Amino acid sequence: MSRTILMHILTDMRVLLGESETEELYKELLAYFGLVGASNVCQALETAWKDPYNKQEIEEFIKAWLKRKQIRKKEAITGVVQMREEERQRIAKIFKSYMEKAVDELAPGLHG
Repeated sequence: MSRTILMHILTDMRVLLGESETEELYKELLAYFGLVGASNVCQALETAWKDPYNKQEIEEFIKAWLKRKQIRKKEAITGVVQMREEERQRIAKIFKSYMEKAVDELAPGLHG
């Protein structure tokens, strides 16, 4: 039920997340606000959302969480691009070496 409250919060903030991201945010939100293991998480989260101060704190937490998520995703993409460039360079080096060897075998002394 408290996940339903989180979905309402995200809807109010115009945030659309996938199921796994929502679950990740839910767990981190509960941990951050000390609600893990609370007897009535749903009521506590709903009450917090209705309080102007707590609502602002929840919004700020979610915005910061989204920003961290975006940075991690960008870093992951950058890492993949870097890895692909390194792989491309490795393959180019192998190909060059192969071609030089082939030229040496087919026309000794032609390779400069």
